[in-house]
Amino acid sequence: MSSVLRRWHSAAPLAPHAVELMGSPTQNDELRRLLPRLIRQIGHAAFVVVPVENLDSEAVRLGVEAFHAAGGTARICLAGRHAALEAIDLEVVGSDDVGFLLDAVGIDTPLSELIWDRIQAVRFDADFVMRAAKNLRVGCALESMLALTRDIGLCTLGADAMPQGGTLTGRTAFDYLPVSGRLAARLPATSESAFCMTS
Repeated sequence: MSSVLRRWHSAAPLAPHAVELMGSPTQNDELRRLLPRLIRQIGHAAFVVVPVENLDSEAVRLGVEAFHAAGGTARICLAGRHAALEAIDLEVVGSDDVGFLLDAVGIDTPLSELIWDRIQAVRFDADFVMRAAKNLRVGCALESMLALTRDIGLCTLGADAMPQGGTLTGRTAFDYLPVSGRLAARLPATSESAFCMTS
């Protein structure tokens, strides 16, 4: 199995792109080995989205330190649901170049999670965005949540596909959208970097 990076492009002209590490390490120590090996593929990305469902604070600290020691300059954006992020202690991680992305935000996500002061970015669930493009009421809910995130200065990541005949107004624009397909950055599988891939 190989690790994959997915590329995200900014809606703002000339803004730097971002990349996402697809899947999450099956063991905590794999992040430390993997991030430095991806520096060339990460390039000049503004940030790297790293899933944290199975990671603890010490594993994140070691991964971030190894990344910076190898010359990595992108911000590390730890992505997960509220409970997974809450388990990461940023004081243990000890880097100003690490932030939290609240992942899989949908219509049932409590607003209290969106206004949590440790969150710097939000990724909206693709099914939620698809429903919002087809249903006026769901679209209004998405628009309201996006307005809230903009008002409190959060970066937003959206979905890459709209249903046929679906529309969203200009007020539902996201800061970053995924580039179709996955970034062609694959590493050969080794015993040190096995990944549980997600689509």
